[in-house]
Amino acid sequence: MKIRRGILYFALIPLIISVLILQAGCNSDRSIYIRFEAEKLLQNADRLYTTAGIKPDLSDRELWNRIKSAYYAVNNYCWTYLDSIPADKPEHRELETIAFSSSNRLSNIYFTDKQYDSAAAILNLLLNRTKLDGRTLLTSRLNLARVYQAQGDWPKTVGIFHSLIDAFYPPVDNNEIIPQVLNLFLEMVETNSMIGDTAAATTEFHSAENYYNRLITEWPHSALSTAARGNLARLYRDRGEWDRAIDNLALMKDSTGQTDVNAAMIIADITASGKKQFDEAYRLYDDLLNQVKDTMLLPIIYARKGLAYFQAKDYEKCRATMKIIKDRFPRYFNGNPLPENYLALSLAESGQWNIAENEFRWLIDNFPATEQAFNAYLIIADHYSKDGNQNMANSWYSKAEQFYEQMSRQYVGTEVEASALFYKAEVSRRKENWPKTIEYLLDIYQKFPDSDMGRQALVNASEVYRMKLNNPTMADSLGRLLARELFPSAGGKNIESLSDDRK
Repeated sequence: MKIRRGILYFALIPLIISVLILQAGCNSDRSIYIRFEAEKLLQNADRLYTTAGIKPDLSDRELWNRIKSAYYAVNNYCWTYLDSIPADKPEHRELETIAFSSSNRLSNIYFTDKQYDSAAAILNLLLNRTKLDGRTLLTSRLNLARVYQAQGDWPKTVGIFHSLIDAFYPPVDNNEIIPQVLNLFLEMVETNSMIGDTAAATTEFHSAENYYNRLITEWPHSALSTAARGNLARLYRDRGEWDRAIDNLALMKDSTGQTDVNAAMIIADITASGKKQFDEAYRLYDDLLNQVKDTMLLPIIYARKGLAYFQAKDYEKCRATMKIIKDRFPRYFNGNPLPENYLALSLAESGQWNIAENEFRWLIDNFPATEQAFNAYLIIADHYSKDGNQNMANSWYSKAEQFYEQMSRQYVGTEVEASALFYKAEVSRRKENWPKTIEYLLDIYQKFPDSDMGRQALVNASEVYRMKLNNPTMADSLGRLLARELFPSAGGKNIESLSDDRK
């Protein structure tokens, strides 16, 4: 009897194994089927989204309701079946990735429609139900931070930023720097400074300083340490710590071991515009002119050197330098208003007004859709006002307003329109028409809320309320609104030149 039982047991082993294999196969097939169905739902939702076009028209409510319903169908399917797939199976991770794509797209739709509570709820559900990592986790957490920022919850936004800085240390993925993480400290310092929280800005500055120095120490002679030095230099430059900025820039080397050309140009800019050591700045620009062979860079270096002469009130050499650009680099001169602008400004500052006004008129005619042309009207009007010729001054202010109105209508929806509105506000400011000034500034913000000009308009409007209308309540209200809009510009550089064209 025992022998028969043993024979029966061994005879059943293949059958048991077959059943287990079949069951495992069925489970595997089911996991693949679930993943496949989720992919089909996501493809259907993405096709609907594509029909909305590159710039969605949120007024088509019926279409957008169908799109949102399609993405909700993806999410609901994922949440229904995710736990039924073992966590160690690849289909589990693939289903999480599908949920990531759907949830972030759906959240972005609500964000664009300013339904921030719904956007946050979708992202929080995603983060609570999944174990995302890498770029998917970074994207989802950053998107959630932007939602909180748009809601005006800057402390919660900062909390997420710090958690990402800790989680993604070093800020590298697949040997590529993650700029969205590397630049978070810059954003926190800048935002706190702009909203007037000096204490928080100082605290974040010191944290940023330690963070970038740690990256430089732990990953020397790497692209990461170079990027960290660039950010560190920008921190010091923005605080007016010129020598510390220059020290870091000087250590940013190119493949030949020399200071990187862009870093060297910024060092020269800081030496002139920041330290006001003009002779040293001229020497640095001359070194660059002798070193650089790129004909695209040479006129830029000459322009910066000319600007340094202007800042030093050496107007004759400023003009001479701009004329070098006109003679040797006509393509740059004819395509860029900066040289002509400083030719005219240097003539005006040296008392040669008649010639200067002709140059300003030429600038207006040849570069009408530029800041320099907009500003030229006010320079001419201001000259006649200071000269006591109020009729001519009023005439030019009137011409300016007509010109700004024309340009704002001609370039609707562009930066040119924003600039035109800014200059209309400036004319009102000079006339001390404060309600009209605020009207134009808030118009800029409403039309261009996500732009640098829109944010600057809020800053200016807040200052008018505080300083001219004695209304600190409204000023503070706009300040809180500003914190919601201080999003980093896409693809922003670590550090840019100080020598932008401002009078």
